[in-house]
Amino acid sequence: MTMSWLETVANDTGLSVTEAESRLQRRGVYVDRPVRPTPKMTVSGIAFKGQKVGKVSGPIDFTWADLSSGVWAVTSHGSLGKSNLVGKSSVLEVILWCLRGDAKDLQEDVRSWLSWVQLSFNLDDRHHIVEFDVNDKRPNGVLKVIRPNGMPEVIDRFSSDDGFAAAMSRFMMSAFDLQSIPSRKNSDEGGSTVSHGWPALSGALYFGGDHKALLGDVLMAGLPARMLQLYIGLPWASTVMQAGTAKKEIEQQLAYASRTHSARNEQGKESRGRITVQLEQARRDLALLNSTGITAESLDRLTVNARELSNQTLQLEQATLGAAVELAALRGVADGDQRALRDLRENLVTAAFFTGLQPSCCPRCEKAVPKARIKRESVEQSCSLCSEPISQDGQDDSSELLDEAEARTVASQAAYQAAKAIHRDLEAKTKTASRNFSLAQETLASASTSKSYQQQREAELLVARLEGEMHAHSDPTPSPQPPEDAGLIDVALKEAKKAFDEGKVDLMDKLNQEILRLANEFGALGLESIELGSDAKMAVRKGNQKSAFSRLTPGERLRLRIATAIALLRVGQNLGVGRHPGLLIIDSPGSEETSENDLAKLLTELRRVANETQGLQIFIASANAPAVLKALGEKQCRVAPEGGYVW
Repeated sequence: MTMSWLETVANDTGLSVTEAESRLQRRGVYVDRPVRPTPKMTVSGIAFKGQKVGKVSGPIDFTWADLSSGVWAVTSHGSLGKSNLVGKSSVLEVILWCLRGDAKDLQEDVRSWLSWVQLSFNLDDRHHIVEFDVNDKRPNGVLKVIRPNGMPEVIDRFSSDDGFAAAMSRFMMSAFDLQSIPSRKNSDEGGSTVSHGWPALSGALYFGGDHKALLGDVLMAGLPARMLQLYIGLPWASTVMQAGTAKKEIEQQLAYASRTHSARNEQGKESRGRITVQLEQARRDLALLNSTGITAESLDRLTVNARELSNQTLQLEQATLGAAVELAALRGVADGDQRALRDLRENLVTAAFFTGLQPSCCPRCEKAVPKARIKRESVEQSCSLCSEPISQDGQDDSSELLDEAEARTVASQAAYQAAKAIHRDLEAKTKTASRNFSLAQETLASASTSKSYQQQREAELLVARLEGEMHAHSDPTPSPQPPEDAGLIDVALKEAKKAFDEGKVDLMDKLNQEILRLANEFGALGLESIELGSDAKMAVRKGNQKSAFSRLTPGERLRLRIATAIALLRVGQNLGVGRHPGLLIIDSPGSEETSENDLAKLLTELRRVANETQGLQIFIASANAPAVLKALGEKQCRVAPEGGYVW
């Protein structure tokens, strides 16, 4: 049983199908999807209004309705020298503006004149309208579809140039089942991925300028090849584009990383040499300063000494405070004992004085004390005045009390004097310690702010910084490695190309045959064979000689471009794989012709081919009205009056 593309990729990379698909999608790579039938686009009407200003002024009111498939032309008599630059190309540019959402080459003056634009177009049988007002050249309007019941339904709205372009891009890319074309834009920072959407893909509808590109008008990023692959519906073309872009992204990023790595290594080598010289000199300078000035070690010692003196001073201050408190307490005790001793002595003297008195009368009433009481006092030891007994115990204890009081007074006084000596000693020590601490602080401050120390400190910092820089530049930087999904992308691209190459042969053969036949019918009779590759590079044989597309005459290039676009449409329709909208806009084909008959013949063949090709609509702008009218007929043309304007 044959494995699918995704199964083959997963098997070759050792991943599960789910993991392989997830990793591929993170890189923007998707499995090819079946081509669904896409509609054909036909412009059914164009109308716009405004006001001309400047040298030529007047109202603008242009309407061109009832358009269908076939060849239509806007023309003037410019080939006769009677009227050119009369608004022919502007009609085509307004149509392109509506379909692209982005004005291609619409002249600024014309755009500033417009006030309202409406384009009607059909996608098969579904009728659509783009309608917008123009205010200061800015569009403001809607894209809507007309339902079978005749009622309009708004698909999208816009009110700016960017909004208009985004709305039309979303709609057209979905309607024609187109995918954005990814490409890589290289840069010094590793490049970036750019997605080309409808503005680029719609270039396949327009034919003007010098016809250097076979499809579209952008030669960069391989856009013609990718547009060819998308519009013809080559199987696996989108996957090949996506995987190729992813591979280029990996290669560019890896190349950028390698350049950065090499530059960093080279810079590191130069930096190491420079730093080595600077570091050696810085170390010599530091050694010289260490030998003559204040070193960090000596400053550390000064700091430690100041800290120790600070602690010592604090401790002495606390001890002095404690001694002062204790001294005050002892002084209170000593003073109390001294007062108690003095009071005791006074009491004893007073008691002895009063005890030795012999009262003769009452101190109150001065009445004489009877002699009997005086005698009884000496015999019975009772007071002659109050008759109370006279105690002898107090007289016996007074000596002991006095001895005890004197002993306490001596002891408390001795304790106070001792505490006073200790306090005085602590005060002296505290004063000395405080003075030493202040001196240490001054010495430390002087050392730390000295010029020699500052120089040494700066030298130490310089050495440390240079050593750090040397270490940073010495660490080896690992070489950049491809991301882990690089192998997966390689396998995915290889397998997608294999599937792409297998499916393109029959398609490209049929496409080359149809291009040659159409080109011959359009008047390029000298062409003998066509070799158009899937890379959109075309080689032709004429006169038995091989020639590149770019070497052909402008007329031959125009015919081949038109033939290629119609062949894409026809072959795609026949095989059921094409995505071309079926609309072609050709500006000034007569400029490539040498005679009026050549232009008439080309237009006649275009009309015949358009009638034979379902869904093909062609718009032409030409200044050769006689040739256009001869080939297409007046019904298919809008002709500017001689000396006048189309609108």
